[in-house]
Amino acid sequence: MSSMQIIENGILKAKTDKCPAQNSLVVYEVLRIVSGIPLFFSEHFARMNQSCQALGFDTPIRKDELLTQIVRLSKANQTQNGNIKIEVTPTERAGGWILYFIPHSYPTPQMYQAGVEVGFLHAERMNPGLKIEQPAVRERANQLISEKGFYEVLLINNQNEITEGSRSNIFFIANNKLITPPLKQVLKGITLGKVLEIARVENIEVEFRNVAASELKAIGSMFLTGTSPKILPVAKAGNMHFNIKHPMLQTITIRYNEMIQHDIEKSKKLIRK
Repeated sequence: MSSMQIIENGILKAKTDKCPAQNSLVVYEVLRIVSGIPLFFSEHFARMNQSCQALGFDTPIRKDELLTQIVRLSKANQTQNGNIKIEVTPTERAGGWILYFIPHSYPTPQMYQAGVEVGFLHAERMNPGLKIEQPAVRERANQLISEKGFYEVLLINNQNEITEGSRSNIFFIANNKLITPPLKQVLKGITLGKVLEIARVENIEVEFRNVAASELKAIGSMFLTGTSPKILPVAKAGNMHFNIKHPMLQTITIRYNEMIQHDIEKSKKLIRK
């Protein structure tokens, strides 16, 4: 899917128009649009604002204005479902921004039912807590995914520990508890945060620690989280297979889908104002 319109610093223009020269530093967010509504918009904006401030500049667009511009872009492209990317680049005063639809690849119903296969990539993110472009890691991951037919690749650090997916977070289920890497070592995804909220409500124990690649044989289940995959079971990694029907995983999936519906209704009310 490709769109015909973008919004650059509040100006709607054809996608064929020349885009602004890209600074080497780009803060970005990818929002999933469902029925013209951006999911978990407040959380995405808060993370973008945090990244901008950590890098020493102010977010160049107000929260309410960004929501308005997202709805405007969706209508201009007659696209009610998909992924929208916002890129922010620092300038002397604040920053410039650009908003546009990007190609997306959502899991099929079969993938949710049967799980997906993932591979491994020895790579680490710089400043993992900030959502900034890292084209070298992205290019290596895309190549491996394309060559091997994986849905995703898991990043492995110098200690041979699994940190996150190339575009997702990772959870493991073992001994009836959730395990996920320490939050300061990964990009804290919006969906990851929602899973942690569900765990608190459902009284699911969560252990924040690194899982070595060699430990995977003792892991019962694992799943990916992210804007596009939502809650996606992993069926196979290397020569290891995992339980995609674990009751905890099924509970988390149901609760997350309920969160999505609640958020859509909440955002609809904001847009009507």
